[in-house]
Amino acid sequence: MIQPDNSLTSSTLDQQIANTEAQISQLTARLENAKRDVQEWVDANSSLSLSAQKARAETQSMGRGLGGALLGSKYRASCRKAAASANANIAREVAAKRAQIREGKQNAQEIVRQIQAQISLLKDELKTLKSQRKSLSSTQKSTQTFQASSRSLMLLEKLNEAYQMGLLTQEEYEEKRKKIVDQI
Repeated sequence: MIQPDNSLTSSTLDQQIANTEAQISQLTARLENAKRDVQEWVDANSSLSLSAQKARAETQSMGRGLGGALLGSKYRASCRKAAASANANIAREVAAKRAQIREGKQNAQEIVRQIQAQISLLKDELKTLKSQRKSLSSTQKSTQTFQASSRSLMLLEKLNEAYQMGLLTQEEYEEKRKKIVDQI
């Protein structure tokens, strides 16, 4: 985080602002990639559900049809037992893959949170830098105004001296004095 520093120049602040904006831009691109990673994990979970559903549907048809009718109830019972075993294997595989998906998704979500926190900090820093630049700019403007006013007062004094010495006419004096006062 940038600490307020009165010795900073306008060009230094402009460079820091540009660097901070570039960092925010890079992190924003990384954030989009991280969000895509999270979505890929969500899609993988959906895909797993569909493939498991299809595999279970295939096991449901075991022992049915013409073969089951011809071979009898013992055959159908052994087919049901094989289907139950296959479904149990499918369930174990799905559970293991879901655990991997859950872990991957949590890791991706954590990366998203970290990037969002970094972006937030950089935006706060950017706001501080812009505030410092604005403050520096107004300080410089008031200093310049003060210096211009001081110069104008010195010119008025010299103009008055020249008039008092008779070097200027009343009209010349009034005309030049008005120009200097208008500049203030």
